[in-house]
Amino acid sequence: METQGEVNTVFHLIKVPTEDELEFWIQQFKTRKCVGHSEWSERFQCNIWIE
Repeated sequence: METQGEVNTVFHLIKVPTEDELEFWIQQFKTRKCVGHSEWSERFQCNIWIE
């Protein structure tokens, strides 16, 4: 039996992200052009953005 052409396929098993991981990457993408960083505020008891 003769084959016309061979198919070279490579399958990559990748981990499907969890909802939390996906949300993290979406948030990182949205803030990619922001300048600054976040710091913990004792006064407000939350992270605040510092430019």
